[in-house]
Amino acid sequence: MARSSNDRILILQTSKAPVALSDERFLRSRFDVRTFRIRLAPPVRLLANMAALAVWLCWNLPRARGVFFRFADYYAFLPVFLSRVFRRKSWIVLGGYDAHHFPEYDYGVYGQPLRASIVRYAIRNATAVLPVDQSLYDGVNAYAFDPPRATGIKSLVPNLRCEVRVVADGFDHEFWTPSPGCRKERLVVATASVPQGTSRESRTRMVALKGVPLLLEVARRMPDVAFAIIGPGRGVLPEGGRVVPANVQLPGYLSPEQLREYYRRATVYAHPSLTEGLPAAVAEAMLCCCVPVGSSVNGIPELIGDTGFVVTRPAIEEWAAAVIHALERGASSRARDRIVALFSLAKRHRLLVDVIEG
Repeated sequence: MARSSNDRILILQTSKAPVALSDERFLRSRFDVRTFRIRLAPPVRLLANMAALAVWLCWNLPRARGVFFRFADYYAFLPVFLSRVFRRKSWIVLGGYDAHHFPEYDYGVYGQPLRASIVRYAIRNATAVLPVDQSLYDGVNAYAFDPPRATGIKSLVPNLRCEVRVVADGFDHEFWTPSPGCRKERLVVATASVPQGTSRESRTRMVALKGVPLLLEVARRMPDVAFAIIGPGRGVLPEGGRVVPANVQLPGYLSPEQLREYYRRATVYAHPSLTEGLPAAVAEAMLCCCVPVGSSVNGIPELIGDTGFVVTRPAIEEWAAAVIHALERGASSRARDRIVALFSLAKRHRLLVDVIEG
């Protein structure tokens, strides 16, 4: 039997992160899904991609309930505008970059006037925006800024009139599992996801935003503890920070299976970012029974709860003390239990259906 337009959802694939692909797989299991892949670089490809997107939307939107995508950026104008033209719905998941503006780090979509105008139009005119954490709506960052700085779309997008509903990401507790017996080593693991294909200067700024230089100094003070920082290579570390302590490994970017092995070995997972959304790495490491140590920004404290340590200032001595306490605590099944209970895939899927069918 042919499906009606109420069964069809259009998805813009803007990211291949596990949380984004998980949403797509679930929606495909529930609805008749059509997917369009967004390509942002190089600029010539972006223009061609946007032209193809316009044609695709004009053909598919009249036959669909609406369009769903993660992150608001240049590509957000067309799906929101055409959804209004065809009287269809649009849902935008906000993940972090689209809800922050930190010009010191060239971070956020609001630093360029045209880009900011497009994003503000899309957020104002979407049927609903779905931040993955409350702070992406009305947060305050007191960790990295003195005086504290307002973050979130409430301050960045004046005259906000769309529905705002916080829908936290869910994490796969069947994949992210501890080793048998939860055996752990005296190892601290951190990740720093830095976009590839950008300039070295841009990647260096992102490494600083992720708190990597601070973590290197913490490791330098703890020579008897092994550290592994997953992601960036030595070449994008800030000037003066490229002398990596002997106890620090930089294994580069890893597959999910390789990353899981690091989490299974590590006693502590450290996440010293200056800003975030709801970082998947924290939740995934907690599912592998790591004791989490994170900065007091955005969704990190919400993930950690009382199962680890939240550091309120980017101070080396405070971070070192928190890491030592976490190492002394040992493997944390409580950390895993918290993510399973509060940030399950099932919970996110249920809320997504409520939003889309509402």
